Amino acid sequence: MSTCLIIFAKSPIPGKVKTRLIPHITPTKAAELYEAFIADTISNTLKLKCDRITIAYSPSCAEKTFQRLCGQSVDYLPQKGDSLGERMKNAFKHSFDKGFERTVIIGTDSPTLPLSYIQKALDVLKEIPEKTLRSLRI
Repeated sequence: MSTCLIIFAKSPIPGKVKTRLIPHITPTKAAELYEAFIADTISNTLKLKCDRITIAYSPSCAEKTFQRLCGQSVDYLPQKGDSLGERMKNAFKHSFDKGFERTVIIGTDSPTLPLSYIQKALDVLKEIPEKTLRSLRI
C-alpha cells in the first residue's frame, strides 16, 4: 500500500506570507520565519514512514526556491486551482494518478506538529480497505 504525504507551502516572499505578523515584525522577518517553518517541516517529515513526500508549492514559478529549501529527497508539484479546496482536490488527484493509494495533506504553519499525529493518519489510512477508499475518491 503506497502512501504519499503532500505538504502545501507558499514561497517565502516578504509581504506575502505571515502577513498577520507584519505589524509586529518586518515583512522580511516574517518571510524568514516562514522559510524556517518550511525547513523544519521538511526536516521532520523526512523521518516518517511513507513512500513519497511531495511539496505542493505556490506560486507556480517557485519550484527553484523550494528545491533550494527542501532538496532532492522530495517531489515538487505546483498548486493548481482558485480556492484552497480546489488546490487540495487537484493535489489528491495528482497523487492518485501517480499510483499512490493513500495520501495525507498537511501545511507548513505547524512545524512542531508531532510526527506521531501525521504517522497515525498515514497508518489509519492503511487499515481502510482499498475498495472503500476507491468509493471515496474524487
